[in-house]
Amino acid sequence: MPVQPWFTDAKLGIFVHWGIYAVDGVQESWSFYDDIVPHDRYMSQLGRFTASRYDPGAWAKLFARAGARYAVLTSRHHDGVALWDTAHGELGLGRDFITPYADALRAEGLKVGLGTVRGLPAGHHHGPSTLSPDGRTLYLTLFDAPRAPFGVRGLRTGVRRVTVLGSGRELGHRVVGGLHEAPGVLWIDPPAAADLDPHATVLAVELEGELELYRGAGRF
Repeated sequence: MPVQPWFTDAKLGIFVHWGIYAVDGVQESWSFYDDIVPHDRYMSQLGRFTASRYDPGAWAKLFARAGARYAVLTSRHHDGVALWDTAHGELGLGRDFITPYADALRAEGLKVGLGTVRGLPAGHHHGPSTLSPDGRTLYLTLFDAPRAPFGVRGLRTGVRRVTVLGSGRELGHRVVGGLHEAPGVLWIDPPAAADLDPHATVLAVELEGELELYRGAGRF
């Protein structure tokens, strides 16, 4: 699964985390996940979010002056708040912040990237992850070639199979350990050299049902 041909030469890209967490200046999503800020206090920012300093044109000009060739905006973080106008759920902002951002970047000749964080919280997998819309396939991104089996922690949902995107190669996997309600660790065999992408290898973890994670206080 090769990357876009322009990406190798792009060199510098800007990743933007911007959302309701800008109101109180707290850490995005992790602040309530790590019990730094109570969840209700964190979500109270939703009603106080005005976007009064939202200026995608100024952002794009700054990125271009810095020499960036692309920028990626996190359009939805783990808090579930969408930066596009959506009628689904109660976590919309009633305004589209994506289109002006994309238009501003293109006006400066920058590539447009969007990210939506819907994967595993910190501590479950040491790398980026995302989840399919139906919640039944977990995608794990590997930037470095693993030399030994690597673990995914806290999965309460069984795993049907693990494959390498692109080659379709199926990888061995097994669950080891577990105690009482805490599930064991899912260990996945490393891909063969022929299945590795030179930039990033993506694995598809097909689940037996919708993803369910262990949320207990103990180690898993």
